Amino acid sequence: MTVKEVQQAYDTARDLFARRNFSAADAQLAYIGEVEPDHAGAMLLRGVIALENNNPRMAACHLETATRLDPDNASCFAQLAKACVLIHDNEGVRRAAARAMELNPRDALVYDTIGVALSHVGEHTAAAEAFIEAVSRQPRNAGFLYNLGTSLRFAGDFHAAEHALDRALTADPENYKAHYALSYLRKQTPQQNHIPQLQKALARLDGSTAERMQLGYALHKEYDDTGEYAKAWDILSEVNTEWNTRSGYSPETDLGRVEKLVEIFDPQRIAADVPGCDSAEPIFIFGLPRSGT
Repeated sequence: MTVKEVQQAYDTARDLFARRNFSAADAQLAYIGEVEPDHAGAMLLRGVIALENNNPRMAACHLETATRLDPDNASCFAQLAKACVLIHDNEGVRRAAARAMELNPRDALVYDTIGVALSHVGEHTAAAEAFIEAVSRQPRNAGFLYNLGTSLRFAGDFHAAEHALDRALTADPENYKAHYALSYLRKQTPQQNHIPQLQKALARLDGSTAERMQLGYALHKEYDDTGEYAKAWDILSEVNTEWNTRSGYSPETDLGRVEKLVEIFDPQRIAADVPGCDSAEPIFIFGLPRSGT
C-alpha cells in the first residue's frame, strides 16, 4: 500500500469507529498493521476499540505498543492508564498517567481520562490536578467539574470541592450526582443548605427513577441536618418505598433460603463424620448481607 492508501484506510477505520461499527473498524486497522506495523494511530485506535469491547487485556497490549511507537502522544498513555485500571495494574496506571501529564496535552478529554484513571487507584490529589487542567480548557463542562469536586473531596479540600460542585450545577442543574455529592460534603445548616434547589430538581422528575431516588436521599440528609425531622422521615420513606419497588426485594425470599439451609443442615447431618473434598478448586462461601462472611 502507498502512504496515501494507508491514510485512506485509516480514515475509513476512524469513520467506522465513529459510527460504532467496531468490528469493521478493527478489521481495517488490523490490515493496516500488517502492511505498516509501525502505525501508532492504528494501534491506539485498536486499543480504544478493545476497551469498548470490554477486552482490557488486549487493549493494554495494543496501547503499550502505541506508546512505544509514539512516545510523545499523551492520548496513548491516557488510554493505557484507563486499560491498566481495568486489569488491576495500579502501578501501570500511575506510570502511564504520569507520562501523559508530563506531555502537557492540549485536549481536555485526555486530562479527564487521566484523572478518572488516577482516582481509581486512590491518587486523588494527582487526579484533581488532571481535572483542573480539563476544567481550565472547558470551564462549563459539568462532568469535568463533578469529577474535580469528587477528587477534591477525597483529597480533603472540602471548600474547593464545594465550589467545583456548585459550578457543575450552574453548568447543568440536572447533574443529579453533583446534587447528591454536594449534600453529603458537609453538615448543612438552616442558614446554608441546598434544600430549595433539591426541591426544584425533584419536582422536575416524574415517576420512579434512579435520579429521583438520589435526589430524595440528598434531600433527606439536608432535612435531617437542619432539624426538620418530620420532613426527613417523609422523604426517606418515599424514596425507600420507590427503591423497594424498583429492586423487587422480598424478605420472604431471604427467609425461605434460610429455612432451606436449616432444613438441609440439620443436627444429624452436621454431626455426621463425612470426609472432605480433595479438590483444589476454590470454595465459595455464601452468607447473608452484613453477616461477616
